[in-house]
Amino acid sequence: MKIGVAYSTEEIAGAVGLKGPRTRQLLNELVAMGVVECTTVTKNRRYIKK
Repeated sequence: MKIGVAYSTEEIAGAVGLKGPRTRQLLNELVAMGVVECTTVTKNRRYIKK
């Protein structure tokens, strides 16, 4: 992930070779750790590396 660029779950899942549910689980852990932030809590959620 590039800093400041917003990515969808599907984009990240494709890049790392995982399925959507596992990718979302890992992304939620990264959000909790403060490594990435999510833009919204809706269907169009995007993740941004801090």
